[in-house]
Amino acid sequence: MSTGSNSPDTDISMPSSKTKEPSRIKSSLQPHSAHTTSPDTENPLDTGPISPDWARDLLDRYTSDLSTLDEQEETVLARLAAIQKLQLLWAKAGRIGEMDRSNKRLKTRTIKVLLEDGRLSKKRRTLSGAMAGLQNVVGMLDEAELVGANRVEA
Repeated sequence: MSTGSNSPDTDISMPSSKTKEPSRIKSSLQPHSAHTTSPDTENPLDTGPISPDWARDLLDRYTSDLSTLDEQEETVLARLAAIQKLQLLWAKAGRIGEMDRSNKRLKTRTIKVLLEDGRLSKKRRTLSGAMAGLQNVVGMLDEAELVGANRVEA
């Protein structure tokens, strides 16, 4: 590997006995027990020694998390039930309003039909009266014709 243009931070060549070793290489060459870590550079996943009751701890955490989620689910279901109740009321109100409008339309149409029937009955009576009058006139003309025909013959 070349040692020419690389900076000291990126130089990964093996140090010669004449050159000074960088501190990061020195620390990596020391045995594992010689490593010291500060509290701020500890592994966050390292929780220390595993307790003998790790299964019980896991079960306790699981049940507590599950009970928390159950409570949240109950809250969500209660809100959903309230929303469904409101939607049902809204639907009933709409249906009742539509029924009222339908009843009003039916009453209006019924009144219109009754008025039209009354108008047609009056017209029928008027036309029946006119027809009766015309029949009387025709009857009188027939009599007059018969009387006139009798006079001509006589």
